Amino acid sequence: MSKGYSARELLLPGVLAAFCALGVFTDLAGASSLEIRNLFGDVHGAARVVAEVLCSLPSRDEALVTVLFAALLFMPLRAVHGARDAAARRAGGRAAWVVAALFAAAMLFGRSFDEVGSSAYVTGGVAEALRSAIFFLGWLVLAHAGICLLFSWLDRVRGSVAAARGSVAPARGSVAPAADAQSTPAPSSRRGICARILAALDRHPFAVPVAVLAAAWLPVLIGYAPALFMWDTNTQILQWFGLPNHISESVALIDPAVLLTQHHPPLHTAMVGLCVQAGMALFGNENAGIFLYALLQWALDIAAIAWALRLLALMGVRSRVRLVVLAFIALVPAFSNYSVIVTKDVSFAAVLLVFAMELAYLVWRARACAGRSDGQQGEPAGEMPAPASSPARAAASCPPPFALPPHHVTLLLLSALGTALLRSGMLVTVALACLVALVLVRRQPGARRYPAVALMVAVLVSLALSNVVYPALGISPSSKREVLSIPFQQVARFMRDHPGSVSAEEFRTVDAVLDANELAAIYTPSKSDPVKATFREDATPEDLARFMRLWAQWFAEEPGCFLEALAENYYGYFYAGRAMGWIYTPASSAEVMASTKIDWFSSGIAPYFDFAPAANPVSRVLSGACEGYRLLFQSIPFTTLTMQAALYDWVLALATAYAATRRVRPLAPVLAAAWVVLAVALVGPCNATTYFRYAYPVALLVPFMCALLFTRSNKEAIDA
Repeated sequence: MSKGYSARELLLPGVLAAFCALGVFTDLAGASSLEIRNLFGDVHGAARVVAEVLCSLPSRDEALVTVLFAALLFMPLRAVHGARDAAARRAGGRAAWVVAALFAAAMLFGRSFDEVGSSAYVTGGVAEALRSAIFFLGWLVLAHAGICLLFSWLDRVRGSVAAARGSVAPARGSVAPAADAQSTPAPSSRRGICARILAALDRHPFAVPVAVLAAAWLPVLIGYAPALFMWDTNTQILQWFGLPNHISESVALIDPAVLLTQHHPPLHTAMVGLCVQAGMALFGNENAGIFLYALLQWALDIAAIAWALRLLALMGVRSRVRLVVLAFIALVPAFSNYSVIVTKDVSFAAVLLVFAMELAYLVWRARACAGRSDGQQGEPAGEMPAPASSPARAAASCPPPFALPPHHVTLLLLSALGTALLRSGMLVTVALACLVALVLVRRQPGARRYPAVALMVAVLVSLALSNVVYPALGISPSSKREVLSIPFQQVARFMRDHPGSVSAEEFRTVDAVLDANELAAIYTPSKSDPVKATFREDATPEDLARFMRLWAQWFAEEPGCFLEALAENYYGYFYAGRAMGWIYTPASSAEVMASTKIDWFSSGIAPYFDFAPAANPVSRVLSGACEGYRLLFQSIPFTTLTMQAALYDWVLALATAYAATRRVRPLAPVLAAAWVVLAVALVGPCNATTYFRYAYPVALLVPFMCALLFTRSNKEAIDA
């Protein structure tokens, strides 16, 4: 056989390809009784189960697509399973099986919840279990092969740069020639538009991304002027001006005359409110004020992304990798659209990106200096060689003692503060990321003070604001209900699905905390806000304690019901389903601006302000063009994934597995920050199928995670 493959080694990939195709195209919904009767007659017992499973496999109408899919899978599966010593299989290791199993489970349960709102596809009976097993195993084998090939490709790319670097032996104490400098002609001799762009990106690693993003996102800024509103926008503006709103009415206020609360970060509320005030004072128009805020947020977003790209350049990530990151962010409408939505998530994501990347740069620089102090030759240990024209050469020069340039120190401290203050509960993100960085730079004493000081400043300022300054100003804390989304949602589902199992005493226990009479009717599987809105702020600690004991009791009695409530509230973070919608559009923004009533979900702003979409012809044309572009992205099978949280969350999982097995240390603080943000989103109120914004900070970090994968670990640098 060609390339040394035996018949047996070719047979296994063929069988696996056929099985994967059958598994992926298995119909989990099953066939109707009429279809089974028409094909097999009246069958019962085990024969009935077999008939149901067979009817779930691809039909004759799908046979051609199934065969073609299997044929496409044959070569990738042969690369992984076609040889006893397959390099791709070794590259994946055990991590590939773990991630693949989690992915297959997400595909199985996600589809069930997306289509029928429960786990019925999996737990409905014997036939359902067999169908699910085929579906799960098909995706497991397919995902495992894909992960192995991905990891193998990353190893080859990283290894080819290491080989290029190692082919020239520098004199002791000299700097090794950069891989790009060896493999690519000097910028003056380059040809083609792409080559000139790469050269410009090397010469101006910050200015070029700023210019590209500003040009790409300018239609959104003008077309969606003055800004895109969401319901939280109304609430924050009303709170800043001391006007009635549903959040202030739902909490116990410290001072009834002060309607500002900590439900939304007061720092962000102040940013929005001050811009509106400035617009009214300077131009006599609140629309000018909210456009000022959108412009500042838009500029902050662009500057943060460009600075993160510059940090990649400092860490020696090649210009072609940075260009891919820049193009992805510039072209995917999820990022441009969010740049003009008035929400805390966008400014938080921008400062989080700078914070995480500054920590990554600190780790890179500290380990590079440690490598130099140990007498290693060539480029800084722990990274790929930098382009000769990039600033990474200068960044690698670290005469003892270790010192981070002042502007990096300033940005690290400010971004740590912004991360902690621009979104509730995110002090833990700062803490974990800084602690990870401390562990990684522990052998470089001079470097340890930077994450330590950043963490200390963030903790002290956060505690001082929440415990001293805000109470002194009469700014009320947020409701206790915000941290109880999961148990509230589970209890509501139990009362909907098992009303006959609730005794009078149990009913009173629930009613002391929530409106028990309404729970079954208002329960919304993908969003816990309706249930949380019934929380009784006067509930005592004893009431809450009894409620939680009852929750634990019901959980033990009906764990399936409780787990289904949890899964249906969050499955969209890991499954790109049909239920996904894009909430924040010009039409929805206009509706929010024109709202007049206050209810559990929203606060009407129209009685007090005259916010309205821009009516000029240029804005109307650009708005239509931007909406058409977004709809196009959401319609194409592959690009639609870029508008869903599941893509970014699974890339996060893959990056974590790869970085852990290859010890890509500078990536660790970024991964730590992203996992905390995702964890907080998973105890929040909404499914990602409804609101992408909870996953947006992770989505913004993901392209930079991928770029940082092209740095090398200390061990690999020494071995090279």
